[in-house]
Amino acid sequence: MADLSEIERMMADWERDASARAARYDRVKQQAERILITESVASGAVSVTVGHNGLPTDVRMTEAVKAMSPDEIAANVLRAIRKAYAKYPERLGEIALAAVGDDTTTGAATKAKGAPAAPREDGEATDLFRPLFEG
Repeated sequence: MADLSEIERMMADWERDASARAARYDRVKQQAERILITESVASGAVSVTVGHNGLPTDVRMTEAVKAMSPDEIAANVLRAIRKAYAKYPERLGEIALAAVGDDTTTGAATKAKGAPAAPREDGEATDLFRPLFEG
């Protein structure tokens, strides 16, 4: 059986490790909140940048949208949003892996359930945020 000084040393090591791990996860959280992902659709005619919450932070269009109907433009904006946000789990995984390493918590935090799958190429509409709220 370990003596009291050994137990105290083990507890101090555990506290130090827990503090270091918490600091690494805090860095991941801070970096995750700064994620911006830009994707284009319609041969680059529509580009959208989304933040970590899936909301657009920038929308850009080229002259090519003049040949599109308003409905096509709107559909392409939504496709670009979905396409960009679908990359969030991958980007989050890269950040977590770099900061924390490959452990079970990192893997669980970056499961694809955190963002929707990339939109289908046929442009079929999907609910952008449904995967965020499903249990």
